[in-house]
Amino acid sequence: MLAHTFGAVLLEGQPPAGFALLITLQPKGGMHLRSSAADRQGVGPGPQARAPRPGAVEAPPRSVPTVLANEEVDTPMPTAQRRPARDQRRSRPKKIPTIRTRDGIGGTLAFRRDQLSFLQSGIERHGDIFRFRPFGIPIVMVNHPEYIRHILIDKGEQYDKDAVIFRVVRPVLRNGLIANPDMVRWRRQRRMMAPHFTPRTVSNFARNMTDEAVLMLERWEARPETDPTLDITDEIGQLALRIVNRSLFSAEVGEVAQEFERAFQVANTVLGAFFRFPFPPLSVLTPSHQRLRRAINVMDEFVSGFINERLAHGVAPGDETDLLTLLLHAVDEEDGTGMDLEQLHHEVLNICIGAYETTTNTLSWIFYLLARHPEVETRLHNEVDAVLGDRAVPTFEDLPKLTYTRMIVDEALRIYSPAYQFMRRAREEDVIDGYRVPADTNILINSYFLHRHPDFWEDPERFDPERFRPDRVVDRPKHAYIPFGSGHRICIGKHFALTEIALVLATVARSRRLVMPEGAPGDDRDEGGGKRGYALLTDTDVLVGELSAADAELDDRDGDDAAEERGEQSPADAGEGARAVPSVEEQQRDDEVARCQHVRDQLGGLHPGVGFGIGGRFGRGEGAHGWVSSGRSQASANSRVRSE
Repeated sequence: MLAHTFGAVLLEGQPPAGFALLITLQPKGGMHLRSSAADRQGVGPGPQARAPRPGAVEAPPRSVPTVLANEEVDTPMPTAQRRPARDQRRSRPKKIPTIRTRDGIGGTLAFRRDQLSFLQSGIERHGDIFRFRPFGIPIVMVNHPEYIRHILIDKGEQYDKDAVIFRVVRPVLRNGLIANPDMVRWRRQRRMMAPHFTPRTVSNFARNMTDEAVLMLERWEARPETDPTLDITDEIGQLALRIVNRSLFSAEVGEVAQEFERAFQVANTVLGAFFRFPFPPLSVLTPSHQRLRRAINVMDEFVSGFINERLAHGVAPGDETDLLTLLLHAVDEEDGTGMDLEQLHHEVLNICIGAYETTTNTLSWIFYLLARHPEVETRLHNEVDAVLGDRAVPTFEDLPKLTYTRMIVDEALRIYSPAYQFMRRAREEDVIDGYRVPADTNILINSYFLHRHPDFWEDPERFDPERFRPDRVVDRPKHAYIPFGSGHRICIGKHFALTEIALVLATVARSRRLVMPEGAPGDDRDEGGGKRGYALLTDTDVLVGELSAADAELDDRDGDDAAEERGEQSPADAGEGARAVPSVEEQQRDDEVARCQHVRDQLGGLHPGVGFGIGGRFGRGEGAHGWVSSGRSQASANSRVRSE
């Protein structure tokens, strides 16, 4: 699942987005969990999560959007679940419905303040395909399994990752698998790396996962009884770092790894703010952009240190190997050569980011859901106890028997996908369900809405692992559920992530349970609890207000262009006609539109040589209501842009 971090961004999204779970240590039947506020801010390319109502769940995880990939055989969607076919052979395909400011949904400012509400309004007004233009950048959102299958499977070669969301994160992820737009180069890397992420290879790292989970439980036991509360988000984050360090580098976590985590959070925060409002350019060294540059240097040094040490000492491929050794010896079957050191660095950094974020986000949300649904937790404990018998620790071979455990994981990934949104770019003109998609269009796929589509998910806000019984899975279109993406760029780390999450969950469930402590907010609070979060406000808010006014002008110009295409007289040319000399008000409006165009050019022109960045998350709702984390700095409030 690597990179289900930015991903989507994002990139290709930590648990209760910005929420820290605090648990009181007790054996089965006694561990308490509570929420706690701190000065964390949830910003970046993903929604600010809200705590769910009792028995319901609303917000996605705090992580960005990541999305990786694996070759995958797809099955056709059952005929009954396909949309009524449109005649795609018509000479003039229909134009995609467009959100305009006059619709009452809002423009750039509305999108920036509350991305989910904005997109929800678009779905309610226009259905499963519509167009909108934040900062004047045309984006088409698709929200139906048939459309997603068309883009990722049927026409997968016609859609690449040279999309705006990946341009934002590419300066950090560079030419790694997650955001690489070069299909030829990507295929070569994929061929070399895919053999090392199969279930068989991943099984060699299962012991690392359970060993580190046991050590975490031992640290919990060693805590003084006077201090029984734990920040689960931090605990799982540390666990994820330890597992990726052992699996990648055969190394223990030290202060350097802690610096990597802090740097990652800083980068997410800064890039999250930039993605929400891409101005000034990253090349302008504002204080936040300087922090971002320092954070990227820290992450680069972290990866380079391990690679240089391995090159200095050397490890033969036949010895006890870790992922770094496997990648060092990987050879492309077509040209017989391996990765150069720069490419190796890019791929290792992608793995570190993806593995850390995916596990932290998903497991933290799972523990939260189990604490809110004790009946599900009881079934989990019963299954784990029955499968393990007198053993204390699960093994890779136990996973096929832990069916309900896997159902819990799948349902948590449905509700809180770490990479809950990602993009593709149309390399050439296409037609989707009768709608014309121009070349270079940015296509947005948002699993927060897809995984709640009422046509495919009954009572979608309810946490119900039974949705993933085999007999119910076969009744749904495959592309109604895509937590790891789909098609040839499906997350390469999918098997690693699912193995790690299930084994850690089973290890903890063998001896511990989580409960909401007495007096904790939850029973009488909206959405199950949590305190007001904080939206990151910057000195660019005034500029955004000006740009929102420019949206209306862009709408009018778009209408004029459409009329011209039809050979009609545009609204501007009708009636009195155009004035030879613009008024002061018109000149001011033109200036605002020019500024909006400048922002669009800055975001659309990002490339590896300009700036740097990781995806963040968008705030969710009025002032970004949501969970607020404790025990971390403001910089750690965001999560990733997800992956592929």
